[in-house]
Amino acid sequence: MPTAFAVRRSFGTLVTAILSLSFLVAGLLSVGRSPAGAQASGTLAPGATADWPQFHSTPDRVGVSTDTSITVANVDEFALAWSYKTGGEVWSSPAVVGGTVYFGSDDTKVYAMDAATGAIRWTFTTGGAVRSSPAVANGTVYVGSNDKKVYALNASTGAKIWSFATGGQLTVSAPLVVNGKVYVGSTDKYFYALDANTGAKIWSVNTWEVRAGAAFANGTVYVGSDKKLLWAFDANTGATKWTASTGNWVRSTPSVSGGIVYVGSDDFRLYAFDASTGALKWKTGVLPQSGIVRSSPAVANGLVYINTGETTPMDSHEYAFNALTGVQVWNHEMADYATCPGTARRRAASRTRRPSRTVPSTSDRRTTGSTPSRTPQAIRSGIG
Repeated sequence: MPTAFAVRRSFGTLVTAILSLSFLVAGLLSVGRSPAGAQASGTLAPGATADWPQFHSTPDRVGVSTDTSITVANVDEFALAWSYKTGGEVWSSPAVVGGTVYFGSDDTKVYAMDAATGAIRWTFTTGGAVRSSPAVANGTVYVGSNDKKVYALNASTGAKIWSFATGGQLTVSAPLVVNGKVYVGSTDKYFYALDANTGAKIWSVNTWEVRAGAAFANGTVYVGSDKKLLWAFDANTGATKWTASTGNWVRSTPSVSGGIVYVGSDDFRLYAFDASTGALKWKTGVLPQSGIVRSSPAVANGLVYINTGETTPMDSHEYAFNALTGVQVWNHEMADYATCPGTARRRAASRTRRPSRTVPSTSDRRTTGSTPSRTPQAIRSGIG
C-alpha cells in the first residue's frame, strides 16, 4: 500500500505519520519494528518514492503530487503508520527526501527521521521554536527559527553549514530554494535572498512583516506581507516588478499556475492576479463563517483549492474555485481549523479535528471526510 506522510499536533506535541493525503508525500518503504520513542503499527508494501522537498513540493507551490499510486479507490484505506512525541508543538510542515522526513518543533529542534519507521536520524538544536517548514536541496536542509536565524544543515548528519541572522523571528516562513538561492521572509519587515552555498545576503527588500513562504515562476519571486500586499520581485536582483493590494494581511503562501498567482488574505477572500503585471483577474466574495484565508492554495485540474479558518469559533471550510473565473465549484464544511490542501489524482485533501459534513455542490469531486484529528491550535500557517 502506498504511503503519504503527514505531521500533526495532538495534545501539544505528537508527530504522526499518517497514510493519508494531508501533505501528499507519497511512496516510501515498509514499516519495521518501532524504534525508541516511536510507536509503529502495521506493515506497508513498498510504494512510490516521490520526494516532497519543500513546502508544497515545487517552487511554484501548486501543491500537486506526481505520485499516481494514491487514488480515490485506495485513499480510505490509509491508517496510522507511526508516531513520535517531540518536546513542543509542531507547526512545521514536513519535507520528505530520500526516505527521510525533516521538520521543526517548538522544542527548538530540527528533526530528521526515518520516513518508514520514525527512528530519529539526527536533531539540531536552534535558539528558538522552529515553526518554519524546511526545504531540502543538494544535500542541505534550509530552515528558519524564532531565534531570528536561517540555518543550512547537512541533510545526512545535521551538522551546521551556515546560519544567517535576521532582525526578527522566522515564524512559519518556509524557505524557498531555487537556482542556488534561498528566499525567506522575517518579522523584521524584510524579505531576503541568500546564497544557498554560503548564506551570504544577495539582496533584501523592506516588505513589512512576512509570515508565510514565497513562490517562484519564470524568474519572479512572489510573497505576501502584513502590508496587505502581494509582492513580485526579480529573483536575481530583488527589483520590485509590481505589488497588488488586498484588504488585510497576506499570510498565505502564494501558488503560481498558468500565468496566474493565487493567494489568500485575512480579508476573508482568495485572490487571482496576473503573474506578469499584478492585474487583478478575480477575487472571491467574503467567505462565510471563519473565512480567514491563511492556507496556501493548491492548483490542479482547472481548480484552485483552499481552506479557511483560524478564528473563534474555529469553523472551517474547504473550497474549490474555477481557476480562470473564480466561480465556486464546491465547498466542504469542516468542524475545526484545517491545514493547506494538496491534490493528487483529482482528489483534494486536508485535515480537520472532527468528522465533517459535505455542503451540497455542483461537482462530483470528493474531499476527504472524517479523518484523524488535529487540535485547533495546530499549524497556523500553510501546511503542505
